[in-house]
Amino acid sequence: MPFFTGRLVARHGARPVLLAGMGASVVAGVLLASCAGGHPPLALVVAAELALAATGTLSIPGAAAEMAASTPPELAATGQGALNGVRQAGSALGVAVLGTLGSLPGAGGVLIVIGLMAFAAVLATGTRGGR
Repeated sequence: MPFFTGRLVARHGARPVLLAGMGASVVAGVLLASCAGGHPPLALVVAAELALAATGTLSIPGAAAEMAASTPPELAATGQGALNGVRQAGSALGVAVLGTLGSLPGAGGVLIVIGLMAFAAVLATGTRGGR
């Protein structure tokens, strides 16, 4: 799907694709929250996982495109390096944090709050890129 997301970013700009990724995070949180307690149907768990996968798939190309467009040309490599470093650290911490939260009954609620905060952050910041 990442090759498709790159095309979405090229066509619509980074911001709408980032917002879709953050929206997918909220959807994943809602689905996970509905899985709390008991034994949820497998289809519900799969839908939550697919929404969570769409979060990263939609967010990373948009963030990379926005970083490339926003960074001055003389600092382009530094900006992309910083983005990749933060992304790698976030991936490592995300596995640890989400792995821990997954065992808690309120994991879906936490994901909803984090997704809404990220969505609001993208809305609050203006883009300096071409789109």
